Amino acid sequence: MAKSILLRENLRSKQVWGQLYGSSLPLILAEYSQAQSGIKLLITPDNLSATQLQAELDFFLEKKEHEPELLMFPDWETLPYDQFSPHEDIISERLYCLSRLQQTSNAIIISAASTLMHRLCPPQFLNQYALVLREQQTLDTELFRQQLQQAGYHCVNKVLEHGEFALRGAMIDIYPMGSQTPFRIELFDDVIDSLRQFDPETQRTIAKINQIQVLPAREFPLNEQSITHFRRAFRERFTGNPSQCPVYEAVSNHQYPSGIEYYLPLFFEETFTFFDYLPHDATICLIEAVAEQAEQFWQEVNTRYEQRRYDINRPILNPSDCFLNPTELFTNVNHYSSLKVQHCPSEKKGAFNFNIDHAPSLPIERQNAQPLQRLADFISDSGRRHLLVVESAGRREVLLDLLKQSNIIPKIQTSWFDFIEDNTPINLITGPLIYGAELIDSAISIIVESQLFGEQSIPQRRSSQKTIDPDLIIRDLAELRVGAPVVHLQFGVGRYQGLQLIESGGNTNEFLVLAYAGNDKIYVPVTSLNLISRYTGADSEHAPLHRLGTDQWQKEKRRPRKKFMTWPSNYLISMLKEKQNLGMCINCPKTTISVLSVVFHL
Repeated sequence: MAKSILLRENLRSKQVWGQLYGSSLPLILAEYSQAQSGIKLLITPDNLSATQLQAELDFFLEKKEHEPELLMFPDWETLPYDQFSPHEDIISERLYCLSRLQQTSNAIIISAASTLMHRLCPPQFLNQYALVLREQQTLDTELFRQQLQQAGYHCVNKVLEHGEFALRGAMIDIYPMGSQTPFRIELFDDVIDSLRQFDPETQRTIAKINQIQVLPAREFPLNEQSITHFRRAFRERFTGNPSQCPVYEAVSNHQYPSGIEYYLPLFFEETFTFFDYLPHDATICLIEAVAEQAEQFWQEVNTRYEQRRYDINRPILNPSDCFLNPTELFTNVNHYSSLKVQHCPSEKKGAFNFNIDHAPSLPIERQNAQPLQRLADFISDSGRRHLLVVESAGRREVLLDLLKQSNIIPKIQTSWFDFIEDNTPINLITGPLIYGAELIDSAISIIVESQLFGEQSIPQRRSSQKTIDPDLIIRDLAELRVGAPVVHLQFGVGRYQGLQLIESGGNTNEFLVLAYAGNDKIYVPVTSLNLISRYTGADSEHAPLHRLGTDQWQKEKRRPRKKFMTWPSNYLISMLKEKQNLGMCINCPKTTISVLSVVFHL
């Protein structure tokens, strides 16, 4: 293992680590996880910080065989009691994480507090429906098809997404949950002759492998036994005629209705929590304001329960059936060895505050002949080693041009460990860090783009879409009529039903209501109007109405791309030349071009 920059032996007795500004927090967590084997659960305040922490830990972790496995247990990315289901890729990652927890003894799991407050399926469910396929194994194709369908897989003509399989004579294509690629199984009679990965876009095989693991496609079963249990539990929990409930009817007909995840407890005798998957010697690390965020999420759960509990045609379970309350969450946490880390200094008795400073602001001076003069002065005066971190190779090259103008020639590093094993004073690397840090005791300065170019250079990793000013959104919505077809980027063509005020977490916000097939609805914040576009088909009165929870929209989106790719390249080139318009040429200093390239992500 590489040498530690922050971790010290005397830290093991401390329960709180403070003054971990910027990127020093993921650095200490990476060093701690590498020094101590076992399962470590890192609980973040929210989903966005969990995603960012995963990227930062991957940057600081050494990539060796015996290093801890980095896992994410993602949120469903739906609001409590929502009437649409999470994306298949999210379910895949969740099931993979739960499965790996039963197989590995050295891993880092990252998850938000609200995600851990959801009740889960029993571990026995994953073991019961998980399959392992190997070369030269006998395989009954009809039995295998039944097993896949009972595990929630869909039989399709062409496998494109997680949870799909296709049977074509002596060849079976399947995209297992938890897998990065789909697989092609080739049979010789009833024996597996070969197992290969393939590209879902081109359908061409990539590489040969020895075995594959097939996890269930959902977090609950849908076989005769589980359906019977669901129907009985539904009638016991709710009054009224169950045949009037579309969820009850869909499950009875072996279908997956949208939002079925919030009825998960009805499929099992008892539910479990994420902590039931953890070994007793696991370590839990609480990051920043976890308790406050857990309380806020619990309030949101109860608010949405009150809003939806009176719908007799779609009754919902009590919050205690689907979620842990904050007290239950931290009761589970207290059963394990725990540690709290935070950016700000801690005044608690027994806490340890690191000797780390905030990263300084070193703004670029766009009008200066040497735009990075402040950075040059800081480097010459600080007496430390410096690591400049940019998000991509393209931005690295642009920054190199700017650095040369200030006579700063950094060494290009390929990993964090190459940097700490080197003694070069000025270094440059690509990485996902969005905040720098001054590591005083180690004489290391981590400098990121936001210190040079301001907050606008920090990428929005969760979405490439831009938000729109709410006032402009209201003016745009005034042009829409109720019932007009609209297109949601993720869910397809629906019907605009107007605006609705919804209170959540003590705040009242305005949402667009979009209706889909089967009387399903989604609620889109007005600040996310960028996800909505007008339907531009020839006849809006006969516009399609997509169904939530299916792959219909995703398949329709692929058709234009496939058609486009089949056009002759010479026709495309000639068409583009006809559309070409000559612009005005402006002579601009190289310094200005470099600055603009960095600021505007060119």
